[in-house]
Amino acid sequence: MLKRLLNMLFREELDIQHRLLNLILSAAFIGGSVSMIATFIIDGLVSGIPTVAVILVVVIALVLSVKYNRMTLAALVITGMANLVIFPWLFFQSGGMYSGMPIWFVLGLIFTWLTLRGKLCYAMFILDLIVLIGSIYVGHIHPEFVREMPEGYMISDLVQSMVAVSVIIGVIFKYQSYVYEKQRKQILEKDAELHIANEAKSQFLANMSHEIRTPINGIIGMNTMLLEELDNGNSEAIREYAKNINSASQTLLSIINDILDISKIESGKMEVIPTEYELFSVLNDCYNMTLTRANKKNLSFVMDIDEKLPSMLYGDEVHIRQIINNFLSNAVKYTHEGKVTLRMREVSREGKDITLKFEIEDTGIGIKDEDKDKLFMNFSRVDEKKNRNIEGTGLGLSLTHKLVELMEGDIQVESEYGKGSVFTVTLAQKIVNDEPIGSFSTKYEEYIKSSNTANVNVSFPDAKLLVVDDVKMNVTVFKGLLKKTGAKIDEAYSGEECLKLIVDNHYDIIFLDHMMPEMDGVETLKRIKASNNHKNVDTPVIVLTANAIVGAREEYMKDGFVDYLSKPVQQSALVDMICEYIPRKYIIETVE
Repeated sequence: MLKRLLNMLFREELDIQHRLLNLILSAAFIGGSVSMIATFIIDGLVSGIPTVAVILVVVIALVLSVKYNRMTLAALVITGMANLVIFPWLFFQSGGMYSGMPIWFVLGLIFTWLTLRGKLCYAMFILDLIVLIGSIYVGHIHPEFVREMPEGYMISDLVQSMVAVSVIIGVIFKYQSYVYEKQRKQILEKDAELHIANEAKSQFLANMSHEIRTPINGIIGMNTMLLEELDNGNSEAIREYAKNINSASQTLLSIINDILDISKIESGKMEVIPTEYELFSVLNDCYNMTLTRANKKNLSFVMDIDEKLPSMLYGDEVHIRQIINNFLSNAVKYTHEGKVTLRMREVSREGKDITLKFEIEDTGIGIKDEDKDKLFMNFSRVDEKKNRNIEGTGLGLSLTHKLVELMEGDIQVESEYGKGSVFTVTLAQKIVNDEPIGSFSTKYEEYIKSSNTANVNVSFPDAKLLVVDDVKMNVTVFKGLLKKTGAKIDEAYSGEECLKLIVDNHYDIIFLDHMMPEMDGVETLKRIKASNNHKNVDTPVIVLTANAIVGAREEYMKDGFVDYLSKPVQQSALVDMICEYIPRKYIIETVE
């Protein structure tokens, strides 16, 4: 009960002045109650009536301050009633200058400074001072107005007042010192945290500069060599350089995606989107992505998957794949010899609910005990000096940890420095089909055989598209990505050109860039929708944009776009989106 009362009076969200007012009022209530009881015992009930009045005013002020959060009004009530009414009245009733009342007058003036603010404080202080001086002056000129008290009473009242006022002032200053020290300690702790965060971000920017410049350097360099080989007609070299350009571009895109994912999670806009998925498909993708990296470092890559696991599950397939791939990528990155193992087991099963355990084990460099606490911090890389030649932004594990938390899972780390690490993730999923997955290696061999025998190509030569972008290179890339599909593509380099073309031409889809000079994509779309004087009233308009920040998709949907395609445009995503919006009869599938 007492603890709850103290929390109400001195809760952290109140500023120091408000808490100080509550302290003064509490002290006045306690002191007044003690004084009232003592007066009742020594002088009888009648003599204690003024003290009762004081306590009543204090209670009113406390209710206003604590229950209704009306600090200024509470301060006005207590200072106004005490300094302007009760203290002057007690001054004349308790012996005037020969009592403890002058001390209480001084305390009342101090209360005014401590509890009121601005012009109100100055006005009340001047008024209180006038009343104090006026009381003393009237008492001196008209001593008959002052009630004489017995000598013994005056001494006890003076001593009692001195003790009470000194205790109240002492408590006030002690409390202020306590709050000051507490706030100073918090500021120092915040400064230390900010210093660590700034160091981490500085290191992150250095790493990021290196990580981004590396693939850009590769793209520019490979493109230069590609142009040279085109002159020489060396098709094999051209193919190799093109693969390297693609790899560097994917690395750059992955870094940017990690930054955006961190931003989404920290702003609370990353969503868990569960779907039905094949467990083998997820594991197969992770295996294919990691195997090439492991082979380049002559590492053994082992898939130790329980054959009894369900083949079909329900959960966030995209983020599960991302979590496993991030841990596998990290394991390969920090392992120089030996092997990397992906182990998957079932922890528990109840009806359609199953808890899975993923273990990613490596024989790499391991983690020092003192570095484990900062393992999942943003922008942080452990053992920086030793690992300075290993690529990395310091975002991968932080992002992975946040994703696991978002999916209400758990991460455990076991590591011995110099010998290797084991990262364990447990996640709950739903079972869709409890038929066992079977042997991973057998299913993988079957997958390789099937992928070698059939290759499905999609074309839509009867589809007519319009792409609008003010950058010619972007239009060239767009048309190049769709070259094999046979689609008929018109091009426009501004919103004005787009509006002219749609008057005489019907398109199955319009792809519209957002950031264009003079008339951007959003404004162009508004004009398309505002007019019926063209042949594309029902044509789906898809926005093309490099804006992939949190909430961008939702904003574009509100603007009226039917869908969203972020740059750099991926060929598979572009083809899939066209297949979704063009008439089904236009789509031709051929198997090679």
